[in-house]
Amino acid sequence: MGNVTLEIQGVPFQSPTYHVLLYGLNEVGPKLDDAMSDQKTNVIPLLLDEEEHFPGVFLRRVDSVNKKAASLEKFINKNRILGTSEFSNAFRFIDQNTLQPHYELVVMNLKNYPPNIILFSINVVVHMLRIRGFKFITPLILSAPYFQFFETPEVVKIANYEDIGLSNLDTQNVILTLEDTEWVTDNIYWYINQIFEERTEFDLPVEMLYASIFSSSERAKLASVWIGIESLIKTKDEKIGQTVISSLKKFGGISGNKAKNYWGDSIGRCRVVHGIVSKSKTEADLKQRVDDVREVFCKMLQYFLERKIVPTEENVYGILHEGEFHHERTCLGRIKRLLSK
Repeated sequence: MGNVTLEIQGVPFQSPTYHVLLYGLNEVGPKLDDAMSDQKTNVIPLLLDEEEHFPGVFLRRVDSVNKKAASLEKFINKNRILGTSEFSNAFRFIDQNTLQPHYELVVMNLKNYPPNIILFSINVVVHMLRIRGFKFITPLILSAPYFQFFETPEVVKIANYEDIGLSNLDTQNVILTLEDTEWVTDNIYWYINQIFEERTEFDLPVEMLYASIFSSSERAKLASVWIGIESLIKTKDEKIGQTVISSLKKFGGISGNKAKNYWGDSIGRCRVVHGIVSKSKTEADLKQRVDDVREVFCKMLQYFLERKIVPTEENVYGILHEGEFHHERTCLGRIKRLLSK
């Protein structure tokens, strides 16, 4: 499972800027493309703290890796420094994703922030993009854009960020739009406050969202999605089916029939979590279900972030039964009016 703090507690080198490769994000919408093509700005803010408690974190398009500069044999002969895990890892990501213009996070370290604050700022932006529904790897943190490492490795500092298998990643992402980046900036500060107030209600759901991207099999990914959903909505055993189906509808925005299918059909939650999956279902069927349910899960996470609601058991229960309470109050009011006549 991918984990952005698996290896490091803080970024292990000092730099005026930090650059995080977003491997797997290669297409943006026209408005975002225009904004990043502007020579004056060319970056899109994702975390911009006016009080400067955190460094600014921006989205930026960067140049492709130069094929000649990235020749493994020439690189070894010229530099004689290959052998560390960071350098070895860097070469794993030379492919069609990086041999064309691609995207990175750039962190502006104007106040020499502590290493743990730099890492925290990167982590929280990555979390928000994943909650928004995007799948990508952030394998490296560098002191310069990824392509520059191959041109001047002696001056580029580098650290491993995530340690996951490329074969486990599906990079078939939807297009990243300007609206997506605005969603991050609109909701990130409330999410940060939950972390600093030591609210843990989002911890396991976000961890399971990561597992649903990076796990080694489609069954494991699907089971992870369901664990994430149920940890978000705080299900109770005696009413688990009713609660999950109602939550998929209310927080995920899907129809009742689709929610029932996701819960109880041949690759539904009840079978997957207990390891009983129809043998007639192919890996493609499972993959499609993972994508479908993960999308709903992301919408559920977004529901709480957008409304600034902490997903406690009390809050979830109150929202799901809001209509029932209103109906009860209405009925009581009618009874009182009839008795008063």
